[in-house]
Amino acid sequence: GNAAALQPQQATKIFDQTCQQEVELETVTPGATCQRAAAGGMVALTFPRLPTQTQKLCFVCTRGAESCKVIIDVAADPASGAAVGITARTASAL
Repeated sequence: GNAAALQPQQATKIFDQTCQQEVELETVTPGATCQRAAAGGMVALTFPRLPTQTQKLCFVCTRGAESCKVIIDVAADPASGAAVGITARTASAL
C-alpha cells in the first residue's frame, strides 16, 4: 500500500492548534524535538520540559484525496502555576 504523507514535512515544524498554519515546534513547546521514522513510520515527540500553558499540536496525514488530523494535547507544567493535569514527556503517533 501507499503510505500516508505527514504534514508538515520538516521535523522542526508543527501545525498550530487550528491545524492550518505551520509554526516552529520550538516556539510552541521550547526544547521539544520531533523524530520521524521512514515514510509512513512512527513519529516521536520529546518534551524535556513542559510548556507554561497547555498547548495543542497538530499533524495532518494525507493519502491521495483522504486526510486526517492528529491532535496532541501537551499539558502545562504544574510548577508554572497552571492547572494540574495528566502530563506526558513523550508522545508517539503512527
